[in-house]
Amino acid sequence: LLAGPGRLVLAAGSTHPGEEETLQRIAGELRRRTGRSIRLLVAPRHPERAPALAGALAQLGARVGRLTEARAGRVRAPLAPETTLLVDTIGDLERAYSVADLVFVGGSLAQRGGQNMLEPAAMARPVLCGPHTWNFRADVELLLAARAAVQVPGEAELLAELERFVETPALARELGAKAREFILAHKGATERTLAELQEAGLLQTGPDSPPAA
Repeated sequence: LLAGPGRLVLAAGSTHPGEEETLQRIAGELRRRTGRSIRLLVAPRHPERAPALAGALAQLGARVGRLTEARAGRVRAPLAPETTLLVDTIGDLERAYSVADLVFVGGSLAQRGGQNMLEPAAMARPVLCGPHTWNFRADVELLLAARAAVQVPGEAELLAELERFVETPALARELGAKAREFILAHKGATERTLAELQEAGLLQTGPDSPPAA
C-alpha cells in the first residue's frame, strides 16, 4: 500500500483537530523544498472523525485514501505517490509507527496535552512533538534529557526540523537509535521500584498481603 522507491513515510499519530491540516501543509512544503517523495500517514486520536477529516484535507488539495477503503478493495494499491493515507481504524497505530521514517505525536500542537511518545520511541523511530505535552510530562522530559526526541514550539519549527531530518538521514537514524536506547535503559523500572519498596519495609508481603494494584 505504501510501496515506492525512495519514498519517506511521515506518520502523524494520535492527532487532534487542526493538527492534521498542519501536517498536510508541512508534507507539501517538505516535498517542495527537498524534492523527495514523502507519504503522509495520519492516524487521528478519534477515528470516527475520518469522514470529516478526509473532506477537510481534500479542501487543502490533498488526495486522501482511507485504510478501511483499501482493506475493502475499493482503493488500488500502491497508492499514488502523494496520497495521504488516513488510518480510520482502531488498533493500527503501532503498525503505522512501524512503517514510518519520521513520527509526529499529536495532541501536542493542539492544546490537548500530548499523547504517548514511548511507542514510536521503542521502535527506534525519530519522534517529534509540539509544546503541549503535560499529560506525558515525565516521559517527555526524560526523552528530551536523553536527546532521544525533539520538541518544537510551533508549525514553522516542526517544518524546519523535519526538513533537517529529510535532508540528513543520518540524524534521523541517530535520533531513532537514542530513542530505542532510552527505552531499553528504562526497562524493568517497575520491578526495581517494587524491590526497593520491599527492602525498605514499605511493601507488605506474605499470605495476608493485599492484592497488588
